[in-house]
Amino acid sequence: MQFFLVKKVFFGLLVSFISSFAYAITVVVTIAPLASAIKPLLSENDKIIVLLNNNQSPHHFSLKPSHLLNIAKADFILSVGLGIDDWAKKAIINSQVKHLVFSSLDGVLLRNTLHESDVKHHHKHYDPHLWLDIDNIKVLVKSFSKLAYIDNNKKNMWLKKLTLTDKEIARQLNNVKNVAFLVQHAGFQYFNEKYSLNRQGSIQINDAGVSLKKILQLRGLIVEKNISCIFKSVQSPKKQITAIVNDLEQEVKIISLNGLGDKKLTSVQNLEKLMANYEQCLQY
Repeated sequence: MQFFLVKKVFFGLLVSFISSFAYAITVVVTIAPLASAIKPLLSENDKIIVLLNNNQSPHHFSLKPSHLLNIAKADFILSVGLGIDDWAKKAIINSQVKHLVFSSLDGVLLRNTLHESDVKHHHKHYDPHLWLDIDNIKVLVKSFSKLAYIDNNKKNMWLKKLTLTDKEIARQLNNVKNVAFLVQHAGFQYFNEKYSLNRQGSIQINDAGVSLKKILQLRGLIVEKNISCIFKSVQSPKKQITAIVNDLEQEVKIISLNGLGDKKLTSVQNLEKLMANYEQCLQY
């Protein structure tokens, strides 16, 4: 009798263990911020695969056979669109896996950006750094939750957390929103505009560096607008910015920003780190 009881309990535990994996899903995302946005919606048995690592450039990236296999085996795929992950577009379409394109979702705010190389041709582009506006993240969360049949309670808890974080970031940055600064990467405009921050311009640096004429223009702007801070992307060497501010009478802080964030962290954690970087640079 005892043997059959133990056997029954063991069988029940085994069924429960197997069942917990039966509904596990695999989500392939093209870049890390998409993983951060949906991470709180998934269970510990679900899996997120990020195709592009943060130390790789989307401009020179090509898919390997292992990437193609991951795409083919995925239950769901998330991409941004707007050119930032075009390297995955054909493979995703061919896979016929259920797919969300962040930039194509109803309700997503798209901001225009004009590249210097396009001025002569009047080409207009949308900035692909959508995840730096927390309202856009909410749109993605709602759309993915519907696609993947995410539990409503889990979805609503995450949306509530995003809303509270948005309010807290706005409160914290309100104290420094009038402080003038420059950015080395225009992609942070989603964050800057969301919280009405006082960006006075962007420093466009190409492979050849910054010309002497441009350096003099920027130095004049720094003095005229009382710029106290320059934000650079983590991938760019600091010496290119240092050359602009060398020997100026006023102090200009240079702080690195990570626009992609850490795929191991949630969107809230990454945005809180970004907020802390802004506070560090903009506070006197």
